[in-house]
Amino acid sequence: MTGLVLDHFRQGHYADGLVAGIEKAGEQLARYFPRQADDIDELANEISVGD
Repeated sequence: MTGLVLDHFRQGHYADGLVAGIEKAGEQLARYFPRQADDIDELANEISVGD
């Protein structure tokens, strides 16, 4: 995965690199924590910028 992100970063495509890394991480997490039919969204979807 690191190579995937770094390849994009080396080309100056930072957003694409981050998106690719996050997607890859999501794929790996889904292998161990698959989505269930009765899953609920327990956390807010708002972005916190801190104080």
